Amino acid sequence: MGRDIEYSLLPPAGRVLYTTIGGVCVLAALVAAGVAATIPSEADLASIGSHAGIPSLVGSERLPVQSLVRPADSGHLQSVFETLDYDLKAVRSGGATVPRVYVTALPEDLSQVAPTEKRKALFLSSVLPLVLMANEELYELRARIRALRERMREPGGPSEDDEAWLRRVSARYSVSADQGIDELLRRVDAVPVSLALAQSIEESGWGTSRFARVGNALFGQRTWANRVAGVVPAGRDRDQTFRVRSYMNLMGAVRSYMHNLNTHPAYASLRAARARQRAAGQPADGYALAETLLGYSERGEAYVAQLRGLMRVNGLAALERARLSATAKARRVAG
Repeated sequence: MGRDIEYSLLPPAGRVLYTTIGGVCVLAALVAAGVAATIPSEADLASIGSHAGIPSLVGSERLPVQSLVRPADSGHLQSVFETLDYDLKAVRSGGATVPRVYVTALPEDLSQVAPTEKRKALFLSSVLPLVLMANEELYELRARIRALRERMREPGGPSEDDEAWLRRVSARYSVSADQGIDELLRRVDAVPVSLALAQSIEESGWGTSRFARVGNALFGQRTWANRVAGVVPAGRDRDQTFRVRSYMNLMGAVRSYMHNLNTHPAYASLRAARARQRAAGQPADGYALAETLLGYSERGEAYVAQLRGLMRVNGLAALERARLSATAKARRVAG
């Protein structure tokens, strides 16, 4: 189980499909006949931490967004993907990009989908865009930090506003002043897609676990804080007090997972190995970085072996090449 202690909220009950542009959300269509559709409040679409409202869920307003959907069932989710021309096989082969679609929760009937390959494809198709968009946010933040580092070397240096912003980001990533901006850049970096997908599969049972269904928990992160929403594991020892963190939406889980890997002392070796890969001009290698996650699970080496097996069997390395759609197109999607 991952280690983490951040604030989160439980998922809303409504199931509605929306189209969003630049962080502004509008109702696109009813999700299915007989399902009531309501425009949610910003609180209902909040993500995690101090960020609130729709802009928090979709990230930077400079990044395009296609659709936001809470599926009524697996059939509805499949129809949304088809309307968006989202084909995972084409993405794997490099023949298509990934639409910027935010699936806020997995369908409750996901475990009933057959055959197994179809169920797996629905899960991967739901999580892949979130991983790519969360990484995109990290790349954007990283680029701003790097630009600020360059200004520090110029006459006059950065402005007071720049320095204040840097202090806030450093605090968010638990970087002290004496550690410096290079350590911050080591932490503000993307997580390999294959690694994130493998861990979401393992920790959520392909999205069918109780934690995933009840609390949008994809990565099994534990919390001991009373102020943090969570789900008590069945069979937990009486002397244990931890819970599995729950989230308002799946994107909250993805962002929290990445922040966890990028800040917790237990994953310093992952960050160091990732920095070495980057310094050598190599692409992020999820298979290699998996060996740094011995502390993520009590299973240790067996856990690492399981992640690598999931990567091999499910061809997750091919999804490292996946790219998001460059532009957003408002689409009316029928439920």
